[in-house]
Amino acid sequence: MANSLLTIDMITRKSLEILENNLVLSRNVNKEYDDSFATEGAKIGSTLRIRLPDRALVTDGAALQVQDDNEQYTTLSVSSQKHIGINFTSAELTMQLDDFAERVLKPRISQLASSVDADLATAYKSIYSSVGTPGTTPASSLVLLQAGQKLNEYASPLSPRYATVNPAANAGLVEGMKGFFNPTGTISSQFKSGMMGENVLGFDEVNMSQSIATHTVGSLPTSPIVSASTPPTTQGVATLDITYSSATRTIK
Repeated sequence: MANSLLTIDMITRKSLEILENNLVLSRNVNKEYDDSFATEGAKIGSTLRIRLPDRALVTDGAALQVQDDNEQYTTLSVSSQKHIGINFTSAELTMQLDDFAERVLKPRISQLASSVDADLATAYKSIYSSVGTPGTTPASSLVLLQAGQKLNEYASPLSPRYATVNPAANAGLVEGMKGFFNPTGTISSQFKSGMMGENVLGFDEVNMSQSIATHTVGSLPTSPIVSASTPPTTQGVATLDITYSSATRTIK
């Protein structure tokens, strides 16, 4: 009987399946395919314009005030690419797909998934909204409720919503919420798995990832001392010298 060789298509499909199963943060990101990347004869390169929701001003009174429709957009750049190269031997290509995936694909794709999640986790530095105390592991439901509050204040859709915490926060939340009056199935699932699980305090899923970093707050300068050369009582000055311990900065 002739050997049945694995093909690149089979290996790629299996690799994507393993990648999807190993992603935590990235799994809940919108990955809808945009066919504008594949327009024949009109390739757009590595950037994509994303149309923003239409906004208009609400006016008062009976008189009609027509507003022009000016569509706004933002640009998404495909600036990060990752891969792990694999060499296939003829012996490996004659293996069963599941055996090949277990021995070759899973260890490498798991590393790739962790790297993708880690990149996404560092994006928090570009988001100014935060709840809780930086560097302090949450141990009660308050941090999740405050996160939901922030989303509500920004008029985010009520569903789907996902939360991802690091292992320490996961342990603290499970311990801190064990006495809550919750459905028996939810408590049972948390007890058996040690994970928060689904449908928790307004979130469709609260999962855990080792890629979540602990933010360390830097030291703040001492209270500013206004330089005597330009006291704040002087009117009409263009600049104001502010002294932070040994450093002097000029504010215009």
